[in-house]
Amino acid sequence: MKRILFMTVGTAIGEDVDKKIESLAHGLLVCIEHYKPDHIVFFGSEDSRKTIKEIERQHKSQYNKELSSYEFIQFTSIDDFDSCFQLIQNEIYKYSNSEIIIDYTSGTKTMTMSAAIAAVLFHKKLTLISGRRKDGVVLSGTERIVEQSLYSVYDKLLLRRMKESFNNYRYNAARNYLDEIVLLNGDKTKEYYYNLIDSFSLWDRFNHKEAFDKMKQLGKEYSFNKEFLCDLLHKSDKKIEKDLYFLADLLNNAKRRLKEEKFDDAMARLYRAVELMAQYRLKSAYNLPPHDISLEQLEKLGVSSQRISYFKERKSNGSKVKLGLYDCYLVLDDLNDDLGKMFSSSNKMKDLLKERNESILAHGLKPVKKEKVEELLDIIIECIDTIFKKGKKFMKLMELSKFPKLMVD
Repeated sequence: MKRILFMTVGTAIGEDVDKKIESLAHGLLVCIEHYKPDHIVFFGSEDSRKTIKEIERQHKSQYNKELSSYEFIQFTSIDDFDSCFQLIQNEIYKYSNSEIIIDYTSGTKTMTMSAAIAAVLFHKKLTLISGRRKDGVVLSGTERIVEQSLYSVYDKLLLRRMKESFNNYRYNAARNYLDEIVLLNGDKTKEYYYNLIDSFSLWDRFNHKEAFDKMKQLGKEYSFNKEFLCDLLHKSDKKIEKDLYFLADLLNNAKRRLKEEKFDDAMARLYRAVELMAQYRLKSAYNLPPHDISLEQLEKLGVSSQRISYFKERKSNGSKVKLGLYDCYLVLDDLNDDLGKMFSSSNKMKDLLKERNESILAHGLKPVKKEKVEELLDIIIECIDTIFKKGKKFMKLMELSKFPKLMVD
């Protein structure tokens, strides 16, 4: 890998200009000889050319050879940060496959600031020439190389990006940023953050057991989330109520996809939530398991003979029936159930479900719009509140299953 040395180059003003430039050039030459780059990129103003000429002269005098393989990038405006930074950035991209060292010993404040910030943002080694100074110039013979330690700055930037990615549900990106962090200050270790990211990444993919196992390693924090997952996993004695936990989890998942503007994904989750509502209603109110209902049960409850005949022909496996979303609501309607009646009389919900069926993630090629997702979400919440009479309890479950946000400094 080639080594490229970037150097901001200033000039001198006031008395003894030539002597100051000589000292300045000597210091920069010390840096050049220390790093022995394959190529040098000088950055400066038109006046900086005089300093570069002096570097060439001293190099020839001291080493009896020409200063080879260098180029000069002239700043169009030495006091405009955007202009200076852009030129340095362009050269960083140009030499992206090389080792780049940035020296910011000389130049205007804007020039050196641009170089230093570029080093931080692009993770480049940053160096300067220090020593005894006179009139702002390091005196010849006193120079020493000072490499700035930027790890703490890098780590703060990476930690910030990691938290932002976590807050935006980009868990792979959050993990990648965490991988690059060298040291963590404070009481949170890398292992802690790995467990945190993995916990909610697994949960976001409905892997509740592994998410809970990871979350238990986070100590006393996120107790509400742990309480929710624990109940969801272990309420085997209340299997019907367990559906409400899954329903709350589905809706929060859909909300996260909505915030990400993944509207098709959000609609797919809401479609499943609409189905789960009907399944919950059948089990809780009529003791009918929707995937294992006998035709005899349906007949006894008063489901219409026309519906029974349809199920015998299309849905039955012997004496058992497996119901899909629309089938569940048709049965509820036959049973004169409030949820079934609402569904049968609501063209709004049917139209919204049609949006899902026509989406590219279902059976069509039509993209789902944000407002359609929001409308269906509102209807589902209203159903839970008014028909199931579970408003307060369910909203608590929604809060317990809501993903946390990390504080970004």
